[in-house]
Amino acid sequence: MNRRASPPSNTEATTGVVVRLDIPPDHHPAVLKGDGPGATLGRDALTGLYDAYGKINDTASKVQDKGRLAQAAQPFAERAVQQAGRAVTTLRKQVEHLDTEIASTLKPTVEPGLAAQIRSHWSRTDKALSGLRKVIEEGDTATASAVLNAPAYLSGLSDKDQAILRQMAAQKFAPEKVAQRAETADALARVERATDHFMETIAGRLREWRDEDAKIIEEALR
Repeated sequence: MNRRASPPSNTEATTGVVVRLDIPPDHHPAVLKGDGPGATLGRDALTGLYDAYGKINDTASKVQDKGRLAQAAQPFAERAVQQAGRAVTTLRKQVEHLDTEIASTLKPTVEPGLAAQIRSHWSRTDKALSGLRKVIEEGDTATASAVLNAPAYLSGLSDKDQAILRQMAAQKFAPEKVAQRAETADALARVERATDHFMETIAGRLREWRDEDAKIIEEALR
């Protein structure tokens, strides 16, 4: 039985890509928000997959020779996957670079002896976590860096406590980088999911179309 593409909807997103009913909605490029390099690259990659998905579906609804369609669609689909793969590689590098930049904002800002004294002070209190939260909220980079650049127990913290403080400090001292990282990581995750779905779905259809013609030939020549 031939699979028919659902008709496109009349809704058009700000990307200029018509929203289709036959493609998962979270694969549309407009789902990515933001105007940073990560979001822009992610939208381009999703647009390529969305366009290829739609063209293959539309063509399948018009032709009878599915075996020939499968042969023609194979390289077309592969190009879309390759484009998305390059985007994934770049997005991963962007996330890693942003992680490095965020970490650099938390590097030590006081000499080692003073940093040790700061940690020793907090290790002797019974409210290190709440106290250090306030320190970070007040923008004290010296204390924050001393605590976050050494093992947690030296400041009377658990590893979980220190992770919470590190996240708070990143938000406080590098808010733009943190926002850009979140935007880029979201783009990466969405492109990876869309690529996996595209590959699984289109590969299945190409096999089905090839097998359909093979079955017809086999039955006809018995």
